[in-house]
Amino acid sequence: MYATNDVEVDGRQIRYYRAGEGNPRTLLFLHGSGPGVTALANWSGAITRLSDDFDCIAPDILGFGDSYHPDEVLDAETMLQLRIESLVELTRTLNLESVDLVGNSMGGRISLALLLQHPDVFRRATLMGTGGVAVTVPITLSRVRNFYDDPSKATLREMFANFLHNPAALGDLTALADERFEVATRDDVRRSHLSTFNGGPAPFDLNRFRTLAAPVSLVHGREDKVVPVQASLSLLEVIPHADAHIIGECGHWLQLEKPAEFDALIRSFHSSK
Repeated sequence: MYATNDVEVDGRQIRYYRAGEGNPRTLLFLHGSGPGVTALANWSGAITRLSDDFDCIAPDILGFGDSYHPDEVLDAETMLQLRIESLVELTRTLNLESVDLVGNSMGGRISLALLLQHPDVFRRATLMGTGGVAVTVPITLSRVRNFYDDPSKATLREMFANFLHNPAALGDLTALADERFEVATRDDVRRSHLSTFNGGPAPFDLNRFRTLAAPVSLVHGREDKVVPVQASLSLLEVIPHADAHIIGECGHWLQLEKPAEFDALIRSFHSSK
């Protein structure tokens, strides 16, 4: 199981969940965006399963769940930088000197920024369906962005079904949509969601990654309808120490749809020297 913790980071509360504390290698799990998303929605199973081998930490990233939400709608780039800075400060507050990253979607984008900006702390990363690459935006991502134009539980359920190649892998999507809708309709969550997509943020300049020293494992579901596989293939072309794993019969949520494959990839890559 995991422990639930709150910590103040630069005067802002950050909620995080931890399992396997005391293990020598720390994995920081960074979730994606979307209406009502939380760290537990993305990572509760993963951090529990992997806690025998790793110190697993999964925060509600700033502007999500039970972490701090800004009082007003910000532009997307400002919101992204706040999130990056808060995660750096979180590692300092928890006295973490060497951290591996596991990022899904938006969490992958943030992971790349952390590798570039703080290579002394962040050692390597697994990136799943990473956002931030200039690709044609699928209709599913457009629906995520525009959810609050006409929010409903039915829309959430349809969205979750499109995140998966096999929706049955997640069981009762109606119950999941009901649970997430309660979070998504909070005023602070709505405001932060609008900030996430308010005018950007701009896609990566891929040339920035040509000098990235950290090893990167790019993982992508072949049937991903949120972020096309081409996003990971584009990163593979420019990141010097990258490899790629394209997983068949899998959508955007590998850790939920193919947990055994996900766990094996994490253990193999993050147990390396």
